[in-house]
Amino acid sequence: MRIVLAVMVLGMLAACSGEVPHDTNSNPECGTCEECATGNGTEVGQKLGDIELTSCAGDKVALSTELCAKKLALIYIASGWCTPCREKMPTIQKWYETYGPDGLEVYLILPEDNGADPATKTFCQEWKDDYQLSFNTTIDPTKAVSGPFLTGGGQYPVILLVDDEWNILFKETGSNNAELETYIQTFLAL
Repeated sequence: MRIVLAVMVLGMLAACSGEVPHDTNSNPECGTCEECATGNGTEVGQKLGDIELTSCAGDKVALSTELCAKKLALIYIASGWCTPCREKMPTIQKWYETYGPDGLEVYLILPEDNGADPATKTFCQEWKDDYQLSFNTTIDPTKAVSGPFLTGGGQYPVILLVDDEWNILFKETGSNNAELETYIQTFLAL
């Protein structure tokens, strides 16, 4: 997997030949950023479609609203009962603070609470407060969004890195990859 990812990264960097102009209104492959959000992929190399979830406050939140102004999205699907998911929250908050100005957007999706029951707005707000999160924290109690990423034996957490053309660059389930920060830096060309 690391070799495939390294080849993809090198290919992307070679194709870019240096700095990539980042225009949030147009995209060379599919027009506007929003027009790129038409995929339904769940695997590396496929296009992700726009995701609409519910925030802790009950508002609808669309990934396109945030990602179109950024270079890269870290989508982290966690469950309340998942200890590694909880342990990673301070690190993800730190990455958001560190790499947000360079183009990283973070989306946390909570399908389940501590008892594996559907996540609620109250649970979402408690999680956000407990970890002092300042990035988008959402619920997916029906697993309409998160479910397809858990098929085939997938486990929490599910970690995705998605570029502004909606390409899934990285996917991992069931662990917290120690090299994830390096991948973020590479995809942001830092």
